Amino acid sequence: MKNLDAATFESLVEQLCLEVSHTLPPDVLEALKDARGKEKSLLGRKVIGMILENASEAERLNVPLCQDTGSFTIYLGVGKGICITNEILPKVSEAVSQATERGHLRASVVSPPVEGR
Repeated sequence: MKNLDAATFESLVEQLCLEVSHTLPPDVLEALKDARGKEKSLLGRKVIGMILENASEAERLNVPLCQDTGSFTIYLGVGKGICITNEILPKVSEAVSQATERGHLRASVVSPPVEGR
């Protein structure tokens, strides 16, 4: 049995929250470029171009892709033979808080949406 301290996940969760808020995956960027090339209307091509420009600037400046960054849902899976020591929920919650502050994300949820979890 391998023991992992819950704190191990904190920086990883924070980094992942920032990444999904600031960067479009390569396959999405390619799909947008492909769509722009196939778009028949000038306005449609222009809008897709603006989305691509926004994605480029967000990544370059390390800022959110959108002003409404939504809220995070974190799924953690643990394989066989792994034991997580200490409480993981406080560490994950802290990681999301740190990402929200560090990544200039909107703090849309200020208290637990469901009590007792």
